[in-house]
Amino acid sequence: MKNRLNELGAEVECVPTIKIVDPPKWDIFDTAVVHLDAFAWLVFSSTNAVHQSMKRLTELNLNIKPDSKTKVAAVGSQTAAVLESYGMSVDLIPDLFQAEALVNGLLEIGVQNQNILIPRALEGRSFLESQLEEAGAIVTVAPVYQNVIPSENKPLLEQLIKTQTIDWITFTSSSTATNFVKLLGDSIRAVGMPKIASIGSITTRTLENCGLLPNLTAHPQNVDGIVNCIVKWETDSRIERSNDG
Repeated sequence: MKNRLNELGAEVECVPTIKIVDPPKWDIFDTAVVHLDAFAWLVFSSTNAVHQSMKRLTELNLNIKPDSKTKVAAVGSQTAAVLESYGMSVDLIPDLFQAEALVNGLLEIGVQNQNILIPRALEGRSFLESQLEEAGAIVTVAPVYQNVIPSENKPLLEQLIKTQTIDWITFTSSSTATNFVKLLGDSIRAVGMPKIASIGSITTRTLENCGLLPNLTAHPQNVDGIVNCIVKWETDSRIERSNDG
């Protein structure tokens, strides 16, 4: 996203509010991937899950065979692109890039009595597995990373918000939103916020629950969508100001 915004003339400051680290234990994932052919589906709901899974497979000297019987599902085009960069083909990408649509796609195909492996965050949203289990699937959730708060970034975040030199702040996941609020606390409300762009409806809901109201929610719900929506917002605002003048 930074590169695209830079190309459009924006000045971008990247300040991570999440840090990806390994899970405390790899035992569930390690056991599952050794017997991967026992699973009908391998489901990825984030690019972080893909990168971490591939890193661990490399450490185990394993790979996912192209002729594996296991099908692969990705929550959206970006996750699918990362999987394909590792040489994996993707069998299912929902039209709407969120977990709800991914579940619906799997349910349409049929998952009853099928084994499904979901590599994900240690403390991730449980929607996927709960809905699939209700439909009769046998779900294995394998933690492959955990989100921790990079407290070292708090001073820079406070400076950027307090100086009010930022026009937009973008949130690309619910975790980035909740960690942002945890990092800044009451200082958010003390000085006010710049315009807020959310990557999707789930992130928007999280922001609203944190007391932050997004100015826009991306459509489609990916990085291209969030960039295009910001560009349209700014273009429309310039036209409106010109007409008022």
